[in-house]
Amino acid sequence: MLKLYFAIFLFQSETDREHQNRIEKLHVILSGEVSIELHLQFLIRSNHADLLILKQTKETVRVSICHTATVIANAFMHSGTTSDQFLRDNLEWLARATNWAKLTATASLGVIHRGHEQEALTLMQSYLPKEVGPSSGYSEGGGLYALGLIHANHGASIIDYLLGQLKDAQNEMVRHGGCLGLGLSAMGTHRQDVYEQLKFNLYQDDANTGEAAGIAMGMVMLGSKNASAIEDMVAVSKFYLDHPFCCSHFTNP
Repeated sequence: MLKLYFAIFLFQSETDREHQNRIEKLHVILSGEVSIELHLQFLIRSNHADLLILKQTKETVRVSICHTATVIANAFMHSGTTSDQFLRDNLEWLARATNWAKLTATASLGVIHRGHEQEALTLMQSYLPKEVGPSSGYSEGGGLYALGLIHANHGASIIDYLLGQLKDAQNEMVRHGGCLGLGLSAMGTHRQDVYEQLKFNLYQDDANTGEAAGIAMGMVMLGSKNASAIEDMVAVSKFYLDHPFCCSHFTNP
């Protein structure tokens, strides 16, 4: 009889383990991790982007606005492939990007590495805000924006990091990139703490920060039909329509 009970126990334990394994596999699949990884590997293997097109574009058009357009075109052509070879081959040319163009160039790495989530912080480490040492607000803002692009709509692992960076941001460039990165990573989550931090930045009397914060608030509340969020955005929009040249008197109620 004891052997029978022991056999039943082993059978139940094995069944429970198998059931638990199936639940874990199902959870991984539904979380999107499997599809993101498979998509990433497919794009890496199937990358047929023509670098000659970019080379000719770079050499033919030599004005600043087209410099930025070429950087963006490279990001689109290599989206999700993790291939930044064109940028590495043209570092001197890339260094011509200044100010907001530098932020865009840095952020373009997020498009190239879209879905490369596990290595995201390592990949972007040299562009992220640092506690000590020299820094560039435009590069740091672009780095935070890039993290959001890498984790867009699947950012559970990076939201808190971006939220912390946004709270600590000391200039408009980092706040701009931080808002956009946070909005992308927290897209559709409806997280109230994230929304409130973005709302705080919306009222900071800075056009660049406010624009990014407004866009990010919409991304976070995507599909929520949140009446309070709609009222917030309508109030801000109405104020600036009525006072197009005045923003210094609009404070967070």
